[in-house]
Amino acid sequence: MKLISNFFLKNPANWKFWLLLAVIFKGLLFVFCIYKEYHASKIGTWWGTSGDTNSYLWPIENLVDHGKYYLDYRMPGYGIFYLPLYFLFPKVVAINILLAIQLIVASISNYLLALIARKIFKTDALFYLTFYLYGLSIYSNMFDETVLTESFTTSFFIISIYFFIKFFETKKVIFLIIVGGLLADIIFMRPVFFPTIFFYWLILIFQFFKQKKSLLKFSFLLFIPFVIFESSWIIRNYVQHNVFAPFFATIAKSKSSYFYPNATDSGVCSFLQSFGGNIDYSAPNAEIRCLGFGENSNFNDHPIMPSYIYTSKFNADSVAIIRKKFETVLYDTTTTQEQKVAKLEPVYNELNSFAASIKKEKPFVYYLISPAINFKRFFVHSGTYNLFAQATNQLNLIQLGIKIFYTFFYWFVFLLGVIGIFMQFRNLFQMKITALMLLLVGYTGLIHPIVLRVCEVRYFVPMFPFVTLFAAYALWKSILFLLNKFSTN
Repeated sequence: MKLISNFFLKNPANWKFWLLLAVIFKGLLFVFCIYKEYHASKIGTWWGTSGDTNSYLWPIENLVDHGKYYLDYRMPGYGIFYLPLYFLFPKVVAINILLAIQLIVASISNYLLALIARKIFKTDALFYLTFYLYGLSIYSNMFDETVLTESFTTSFFIISIYFFIKFFETKKVIFLIIVGGLLADIIFMRPVFFPTIFFYWLILIFQFFKQKKSLLKFSFLLFIPFVIFESSWIIRNYVQHNVFAPFFATIAKSKSSYFYPNATDSGVCSFLQSFGGNIDYSAPNAEIRCLGFGENSNFNDHPIMPSYIYTSKFNADSVAIIRKKFETVLYDTTTTQEQKVAKLEPVYNELNSFAASIKKEKPFVYYLISPAINFKRFFVHSGTYNLFAQATNQLNLIQLGIKIFYTFFYWFVFLLGVIGIFMQFRNLFQMKITALMLLLVGYTGLIHPIVLRVCEVRYFVPMFPFVTLFAAYALWKSILFLLNKFSTN
């Protein structure tokens, strides 16, 4: 027992050991995901992908191959890492290296998250609990092998908080510039996180309110990386399209390159979001498949639209007609994406009118039922997002056992994390690092399901490290309580 303890509870300052252990933990899952993707793949690739993957890769490939960043509805926050790799290596090799970098950065962030817990709570116990809980988690770690923004976004949030703490400890401005740079790239990967930079600024304001000159200087240093990134992007867009498109290009509602070439970003989304329908066709019983999407879905279920959504403007027959229209166009291999968008424009308009009728005639569904369904879908799930390509009833015993274990693990960490958040809520008004993490978790948990009404479960992945940290705190407090209780009996 002592030998095991000496090995797994080494000094937190032994960074070589902890980084190696983090690489082992994450590497085992990484290899498993590669194995799983390789055997599930129909196109000869083994990395994890989604419908969004190519939208990050194609602009960079077009830039290198043809000298033009196009299609440009994605800002280059993720593509900037792919650019030098694709320039130097063939695509497959470039993506393999990109995934290896994601794994290494994620391993470093695992160690830094544990150090953050130790710095905040002043005990090695929180270091160990946080390190192992997060290192064993599959909900967030499985994205290290996926060509999406989740891995870097998650790691960069952790690293930014670590260097934010280092800045307060040392007052060295280089740490604050690093924080600003990390946040700028996070925003350029996931624009929804733009407000989070103001959460960091809020902490600065409270900590340096009486030091006017220092506050002004530190605020400038925090924001300057984003200002440089954003100014460059705006100038580029104006030169390229003669359009002033601040912040992120998709705000320009035009049929130019800003138009996201995916039908789910038009009337389909507004219709489904109006009543809480699921837009992720890879999920079981997703209502989007009622509209003809997800032909290649791995599920054999037959989702139906809920009967309470129908209004004077549409009914079940209307939905069936819409489905036929989509199927006629979506799976036609003889037409281009632009032609499909043009052909489907009237269908999008119909769906927008359906959504407007729900909002007008069934406000209870629109304002209460839909957000409630989205909130539940966002958090109440197995925590094993795309762990296996098959539906649960198609898994063998070993796969089912793995899924059950990680489902219980997700809920163990998540529920403890919620308890830890409530236990720490009193520290919100102290405006320190704990408050920053509470603000980040709260914002992410509300903006997606309630405000934007988009609730793919991967959207909460960047905040799960902090939920894990709060879970470790709650577990630690529970252990202390039980030890104290038994020692007094």
